[in-house]
Amino acid sequence: MSNTTEPLYADFLSVYLHLPQDPRTKDWIMVKYPSIVLWSVGLYLYFVKVWGPRYMKGREPFSLRYIILLYNAFMVTCSAWFLVTILRLTYVGGGYSVFCQGLDFSTAPKALELLEVYWWLRILRLLDFLDTIFFVLRKKFNQVSTLHVVHHSLVVLDCWFWTRIGTDGHISFMIALNTFVHVVMYTYYFLSSIGPKAQKYLWWKRYLTQLQITQFIVAMVHGSIPLFYDCGYPKLYVYLAMPQGALFLYLFFEFYFKVYIHKSRKGFQTVCNAQGGLHLSESKTTKVQ
Repeated sequence: MSNTTEPLYADFLSVYLHLPQDPRTKDWIMVKYPSIVLWSVGLYLYFVKVWGPRYMKGREPFSLRYIILLYNAFMVTCSAWFLVTILRLTYVGGGYSVFCQGLDFSTAPKALELLEVYWWLRILRLLDFLDTIFFVLRKKFNQVSTLHVVHHSLVVLDCWFWTRIGTDGHISFMIALNTFVHVVMYTYYFLSSIGPKAQKYLWWKRYLTQLQITQFIVAMVHGSIPLFYDCGYPKLYVYLAMPQGALFLYLFFEFYFKVYIHKSRKGFQTVCNAQGGLHLSESKTTKVQ
């Protein structure tokens, strides 16, 4: 995509949607040239849905055990560091209000440092693509679900969008919460990548999904506060964030229902049917005798 087409994105967001641009990030490369983000997402989708499965057809799956182990350890460490740093610059040491925090495009040193931290956190979200790529190379195609792919793709696009219009202020609560969830999530992935020895420590997989669902509920409730309390955070930003939160909540709940609730009911019905068949067999045996 040529550079001459890049202003079209800015025109669409600024002129047609009347969205402001954060003056502090307007010259950042992936903000100024969103085609970088679009190409990244496009290539990711093409690999995991088209080229990757086609390439692996007829090939043995790659092991990648130690690569995945190192990857998960790296993601846990980075996520934990980002969480501590975000809290230091916001709610713990940055003077942020947990209840409601305005957005003023501040150029104070802590505000600019926070923006840089968010920038590198966005880069980390690009690295999330690797776990899907690992699934494809290991031929774990069942794990390349709609939820998984849609979530990773939208998060990267979402990162660009909010970095452009303003990524600090009230939304920092959601970012901190999501970073905490990533610490827990990649800790689980790290333990699962160790092998059979760690299986006894993985009993909490179901609760991990519950944590993710709870995250979206809490984020949506907390995110709606500026609609009812004026703290200087744009109401328009709340309206923009809610649809994505609702979509993720739906997708994760649908996954939870299929994997845990529906299968549990199906398993219970199978047991009941088996017991019914046993009783019927016993009844027939009694009649013959």
